[in-house]
Amino acid sequence: AVRAATDLEALRIRKDHFLRLMREFPEMTIEILRVLADRLSHTTADLIDARTA
Repeated sequence: AVRAATDLEALRIRKDHFLRLMREFPEMTIEILRVLADRLSHTTADLIDARTA
């Protein structure tokens, strides 16, 4: 389960529609990948910091 820290609006997209959007809008796909890579990098850094603290 996921809980938001603040109010938000969410949009649910079926997998097939999402994949079609990714094909039709490659710049969106690149931005999603960039955000995910950035989040993974921050999470990795946080884990390293926690281990060495």
